[in-house]
Amino acid sequence: MRSYHRLTEGERNQVYALKKSGLTQCAIADQICVNKSTISRELKRNEPPLVCRRLITSCYATISNVLNCA
Repeated sequence: MRSYHRLTEGERNQVYALKKSGLTQCAIADQICVNKSTISRELKRNEPPLVCRRLITSCYATISNVLNCA
């Protein structure tokens, strides 16, 4: 039987940021080194709190601005 790994808060935030940036569930799983079913369950079960959504949106805007300036 395989052991499982719970996502940390940081990994959860990373999942939602990567999803918002357009990555597929498979790509997100590869990026944070977990099974794709873990990502699927996370996205199905949990919505990030409003504070996290605002932080993610802010980070995404900052990354977009940096990429546009490069």
